[in-house]
Amino acid sequence: GFDDGPGGEPRHPNGAPGLGLDDSLGTIRVCSRPGCGGAVELLKSTRDSGGPRGVVPEYRVRCSGAGCEYRFTLPDATTDASIDMGSRCACGGSLSDPTYKLSLRVRRPPPQFAHFRECVVCVFCDRDLRDYVAMMRDAPAGPSTRTTRPSPVQSPMTSPA
Repeated sequence: GFDDGPGGEPRHPNGAPGLGLDDSLGTIRVCSRPGCGGAVELLKSTRDSGGPRGVVPEYRVRCSGAGCEYRFTLPDATTDASIDMGSRCACGGSLSDPTYKLSLRVRRPPPQFAHFRECVVCVFCDRDLRDYVAMMRDAPAGPSTRTTRPSPVQSPMTSPA
């Protein structure tokens, strides 16, 4: 399992400080799946890319509700993601239960998604974001032996409404 390294910093099972551990960057909204009520959060971890980029960020959206399987990973090209607390989406609930948009920066997006270089989007209703995540998930992984990226537990195409 995970333990603390020297100085109390988190340590990944392979011994590298901080690699692989999730940090919550905040709550996007309360999950609207029947009987859930968990927090849909933006999570950040780091992983070794195994290439010239070294350690890279990895961003995921996940519900914290017990037994809820709503989750997906943002594409590897996402260099920065944060919750834009000043930007609420109309697809959300009341003022007491808002849905916040994400601010994203993407490295070299495909031409049809060039607007993702820097953008503010809703993970629940932005069709372009859903298409981009699906396309990148199904894209070849590169020079490794793996030919496609693993599918998430649930596609963002079926996000909780």
